[in-house]
Amino acid sequence: MKRYKPAAHYEVHKPGDAGPIGHVRRGILTLLSETDGYTGIIHNSAPAPGERRPFGDLPYITRRYGPPLGWLEGTEIVLVDGERWRLQQIPREPEVPACPDTYSALLVCCEVLTEQGQPRASLIAARLLAAPFDPCPECEGLFAVVEDCPCCDGYGFVPEV
Repeated sequence: MKRYKPAAHYEVHKPGDAGPIGHVRRGILTLLSETDGYTGIIHNSAPAPGERRPFGDLPYITRRYGPPLGWLEGTEIVLVDGERWRLQQIPREPEVPACPDTYSALLVCCEVLTEQGQPRASLIAARLLAAPFDPCPECEGLFAVVEDCPCCDGYGFVPEV
């Protein structure tokens, strides 16, 4: 299942509609039917200890005004009434390292800092989530098989959509 990326841009597609009904940019949902600003915000961070969320631990969408709109399952918005809207990622110019070697070095750096319990690892991890790369669909970056993977040429990741 594809994962939602908070820094990415998406078109929102409703089943039965010819074109997009809106877009998500950096976690802000805007429906084309709205004339007064944005529609809602996607809350993707982990819940704080003791925090009660409307849909459990799932990322959810709050409306600008009114009750929550729904939650996220991968790259689909599931509305409270069960209707599903598909998120289709829009290619974008990266604002973070677009060089595979730099991205690879940051992956290793983040892993080492995480193992050492360094608090700055989370800052690097946030930048990695915003980078224009996805895990390799064949080897998934697993150490034992990544070196011989023809899909990613041994990197463990591929350019995003």
